[in-house]
Amino acid sequence: MIFPVIDTASHRPFKRLRRALLIPALLAIGCAPMPSAQSGARVHSNSGLQRAPLVDASSTLVDASSTLVDASSTLDATLGDAASSIADAALARPTASEGSSLRDEPIESFSDPRALEQLARNPAWHPESDAPELIEGLEDPLFCQGGTSYQSCVSEPCHEGVGEPCRAGCARACTTCDARCRVDCASCHRACADDACRARCASTCGRCLDSCRTTKDRCVSGECARRYQACYARFGADFVRACLPACQRCTARCERAEQQGQCVHRCALRRCSRDQAAWCVMTGPVDPRRTDER
Repeated sequence: MIFPVIDTASHRPFKRLRRALLIPALLAIGCAPMPSAQSGARVHSNSGLQRAPLVDASSTLVDASSTLVDASSTLDATLGDAASSIADAALARPTASEGSSLRDEPIESFSDPRALEQLARNPAWHPESDAPELIEGLEDPLFCQGGTSYQSCVSEPCHEGVGEPCRAGCARACTTCDARCRVDCASCHRACADDACRARCASTCGRCLDSCRTTKDRCVSGECARRYQACYARFGADFVRACLPACQRCTARCERAEQQGQCVHRCALRRCSRDQAAWCVMTGPVDPRRTDER
């Protein structure tokens, strides 16, 4: 399609349109075309009617420009705050390695959410078989045997004769309690028809299993500790009364012996019991009640 070429400079309608667009723009920047000789009187006589709308239009343009500047400043500030918030959130969010380390922390009770999740699926669950990476061996608090092992620095009768048997009894009582809890957990689990019910059963089961461990800990730190201390006091009194003088003499006599320990032991056995002679060899002529060598 070919459009006709129109001379906009001489064509009357385009001249009017150009003037209508040009004059407001010039007024907005403080300029105006000088009136011609023919139209000077008309423009001058109507200037009161024509300039007011043009001035208002100029003011409107200035106000709009100011509004745009304010909006731009507000937008910049908002974007800056949003960027700061995103940066803070990124810094506060744990990294993948940190999240992994949190998940890999040992489970210390059956009330741990990870343990409850497993108990809701299987009332017989224990991390020993299902999550060995989340436990720390036999000393782990989830084991009934945890905290019951103890190694004495020296040979003395109270450790093997009183302490170990008592702690083993605490562990057996915990195991019995654990089995009883598991039976109740399984019964509750079988009666459930939805996950909410199984979650409630797991919560009750977790509290029951934790109570078994708490009772075991009290048994070890309370009853067994009292029995051991009483035994140790008796052993110390007997050693001082029956063996300490002989231990002093034997230690002095065997000071230069090539096999000093064997020499002291043979010598002390003449007056001391086997446990007392062993104590003499390990610690020398020391009152057991005044030492931490146990």
